[in-house]
Amino acid sequence: IVTTSNISKIKLERIFYGKKITYIYQSFYMPKNLNESILNKYKIKSKKYLFHVSSFDKRKDIITLIEAFNLIKKEKYNIKLVLAGEQILNGNRAVINEINNYIILNDLTNDIILTGFISKQSVAEFFQNALIYVFPSRDEGFGIPILEALSFSIPTICSDIEVFKEIGNNSVEFFKAGDPNSLAGKITLLLNDEDARKKLINNGLEHIKKFNRKNFIKGFEEFILNE
Repeated sequence: IVTTSNISKIKLERIFYGKKITYIYQSFYMPKNLNESILNKYKIKSKKYLFHVSSFDKRKDIITLIEAFNLIKKEKYNIKLVLAGEQILNGNRAVINEINNYIILNDLTNDIILTGFISKQSVAEFFQNALIYVFPSRDEGFGIPILEALSFSIPTICSDIEVFKEIGNNSVEFFKAGDPNSLAGKITLLLNDEDARKKLINNGLEHIKKFNRKNFIKGFEEFILNE
């Protein structure tokens, strides 16, 4: 059995007792040589928004990010929140309905941009121009958007679940999963502390080297040869 992280390996070992399980870190690809057409479409400025991309699945805990953003807006920070990704999963509208209701009740319609599903090119453009990337999930097997954000030198904040600690290491800032106050505090820190942002960026550019395509292929070659 091959999986994507050591944490996933440990979880699988509890189910497939006695089986040989190996983990091989994933690689990633993001387009470069980008323009800012997607920003023009939504009338937002570079480095003036927080970004998150994922399917609108309950485990992604997007609502915690929105609640934290609402706390930030009350402090009069002039930024927006961009949420990209498929909003309805297998006909289930529960997550997007909760999000829409919260946005309306808290008067955030002009501050939060919901793009729906967008192309890889558009996702890359959002990454390239984001001020901060936030990944609030409560459960993941790996976390490729962490690597994508780091590759664009974007300061990144993640929930403190074990797999994010493994993949993000010292290149991301962690908040207590499910806690909007904790997340708002970390966002405020990065908004106000240029040195903290630079440290994460520098750590990130070094950290992502281990997740290159060469290492990914080498991992499978070694796995096959050892079998």
